[in-house]
Amino acid sequence: MIEFKGKHITREDVLKELVKFKKEYPDTNGYQNWLDDGAYTFALKYKGQLYPPKYILGQTTGLSLSEFAGGDETNRVFEELGFAVRDKLDHVKYWKIAPGPKASFWERCLRDSNIAVGWDALGDLTPFLDDFSKIKDHYSNTFPGDPPTMRGKQINQLRRFLGLTHGDIVVANNGKTSLVGRGRVVGDYRYLDDYEEYKNVIPVEWFDKAERPVPVGAQDIAAPWFGVTVEELAKAEYERLFADSPSRRDLQLLGKKKQIILYGPPGTGKTYCTRQLAVSIAEG
Repeated sequence: MIEFKGKHITREDVLKELVKFKKEYPDTNGYQNWLDDGAYTFALKYKGQLYPPKYILGQTTGLSLSEFAGGDETNRVFEELGFAVRDKLDHVKYWKIAPGPKASFWERCLRDSNIAVGWDALGDLTPFLDDFSKIKDHYSNTFPGDPPTMRGKQINQLRRFLGLTHGDIVVANNGKTSLVGRGRVVGDYRYLDDYEEYKNVIPVEWFDKAERPVPVGAQDIAAPWFGVTVEELAKAEYERLFADSPSRRDLQLLGKKKQIILYGPPGTGKTYCTRQLAVSIAEG
């Protein structure tokens, strides 16, 4: 629970308003106009649906929209309650997440369609999602010996992980040297106690399971990854990491002709290129 303008708000309060909004507004002209209007920069994103943050906060608190500001003031409320606030016109985020040291949990992630991280000593974080400050306190109490700088870095990584939302793209990495797969987030945070380790997971649909080295032209992106579990990638960084993927022209040609014939001697990449085309189509 957090306080805003004298009103106490819980995550459940917001979820109730999101359910009401989804039933009444997504098919209306007003909602479409909001989506198209560039004057409104931010969107609250939940389970793949975009919501107008200031309107939702007004409905949740009963405050008039003239009583508070949009933008950072509104966004901070939702972020503290564990919701993702994104750029409305470019709301997909890209993340690199290490599935264990040297990608040791990658096969399990692939098998179970999720991405997993450690911090198991914290237990199930679900009860803390409505107020991130509680997670900070819980972490400090669980790891009292961590130096302040390390504690801050670990808490920030946890915050990023819990901030993943439907439609985000996850790149699974093996240290600084290779990318083992990429996929799309399709569910919410879970704690799987039946796992022996790495129990904090988020469901992911893995659409690319081909391991590849970090391209030479993108090694500067991977250079700071040592010891880092979760890191946000700029869209341009993501594109550089997969610079060998099919071009827009390849996809347009395939859409027009419906078939492409690849020829060449063995070992020149025909199968790899075909798989990459399939991945790009699946990724949309």
